[in-house]
Amino acid sequence: MSVEDYKTIVRDRFYRDAVDGGNLDLVDELFFPNCTFYAAGSSEPVNRDVFKQYLGMFRTAFGFQHTIDDQIVEGEKVVARWTVHGTHQQEFRGITPTGKPLTYSGISIFRFANSKIQEVWTSMDELGLLKQLDAIATKTQVS
Repeated sequence: MSVEDYKTIVRDRFYRDAVDGGNLDLVDELFFPNCTFYAAGSSEPVNRDVFKQYLGMFRTAFGFQHTIDDQIVEGEKVVARWTVHGTHQQEFRGITPTGKPLTYSGISIFRFANSKIQEVWTSMDELGLLKQLDAIATKTQVS
């Protein structure tokens, strides 16, 4: 596969069509059944089905759209630095919907094998997201 093929799969097929577009069945097409997903701060990787549930939870809660800020391809790995814009419209991890707009960013590394995604590592600004949802107190300055 070419560099552009890898970028297109990640940017268009995964983020635009599957995640933002809500066609989570594409995950089954793009990822190996035994692929693994690693999230920063999580003690255990998850499989494809759990990952799809996770994506569905975020889509329902925030109705988000990804902007791909950068993509880098090295061999069979694609790095995507992204920003999400959405609105907190449904309950998320017990947090009542606020109706607030939100923005958070992250980075994901996709490892391909035989033209399909085998592994994904993701790190996102979850602390920033929780602050925007008023789920954690922010320190106030004292004069």
